[in-house]
Amino acid sequence: PQWLRESDAIRQAGPALVGRTVVIDPGHGGTDPGVVVPDGPLRWTEADLVHDLASRLEGRLAASGVRVQLTRGPTPGSCLPDVERAQLANSLGADVFISLHTDGHANPEADGVATYHYGTDNGVTSATGERLAGLVQREIVA
Repeated sequence: PQWLRESDAIRQAGPALVGRTVVIDPGHGGTDPGVVVPDGPLRWTEADLVHDLASRLEGRLAASGVRVQLTRGPTPGSCLPDVERAQLANSLGADVFISLHTDGHANPEADGVATYHYGTDNGVTSATGERLAGLVQREIVA
């Protein structure tokens, strides 16, 4: 029933995100750098990379009329605990919560992109999340 209600709400709202609230969560931060990739004299961390991606996404969405909030401040080193990130999204009445990560794997054959959305073992899922994840996956792969 929840999935049907959400699907109907999506249909009635239309495809535009104008006026909606999107919370972007650049993963990791603070003392947790996430994946660290040494690249010759340069070194980058997952936390820095996803913060940069989140800032770019924030600018594009805001320019399109979307209300956007990052869970980390303007400096890549700032960080909220996971529970506070979720509380922030809930307090803002977020329509969409996007968590960005650039995972790594020890196996050099591991390759590709994964897109996830909210779901439980009981089959409860977010119709909005499922639709957005599908769109994101399709665009990244293309």
